[in-house]
Amino acid sequence: MTDPYLQYYRDGIDALTWYSDAHAAILAAAPRLSVRPEYLAGLLAAFSPRTSVRRSCIWAVHHARTSTFLHDTPISVRKHVQTFIDTGRVTGPKTGPFWLALLGSPDAVVIDTHMLRAATYSIRPTPAQFQDCIDRVRRVARHRCTPAAAQAAIWTGYLRSIGRHPRPFPLLEIL
Repeated sequence: MTDPYLQYYRDGIDALTWYSDAHAAILAAAPRLSVRPEYLAGLLAAFSPRTSVRRSCIWAVHHARTSTFLHDTPISVRKHVQTFIDTGRVTGPKTGPFWLALLGSPDAVVIDTHMLRAATYSIRPTPAQFQDCIDRVRRVARHRCTPAAAQAAIWTGYLRSIGRHPRPFPLLEIL
């Protein structure tokens, strides 16, 4: 039986450069916001739980400019961002790899609720299921592209399969 990740990869193959494009956008935006690219990528990752990419970009840009939170930022996300600000590290099984991918790491594999659903797992996976998703992304990537690029394509293909239409990383249009 063929892994559904492979079909989602094929359906989202035009998104292979999503992370490299996002990294380039961060490099372009950071000087305009007077922050280091690592800091901006960290804010973007720390603001990402339970929200859209576009919304996390809005929150991160606002915070980079003002050091304040917008009124609609959930308290749990505020705490996550504050931990990043205090420690200089983004933690979490999804947000840590997301930070690395935004920094340009080709080996980062981001597993979020969409990637879990694409693998037919619950959004509260066991550690073994979570690791299985990572392993499956790496298998799809083998001989094709980097793991980060494969994950972006799989994520995009899955979202299309449920009627959503992901767009390029919106950071520069938000500035």
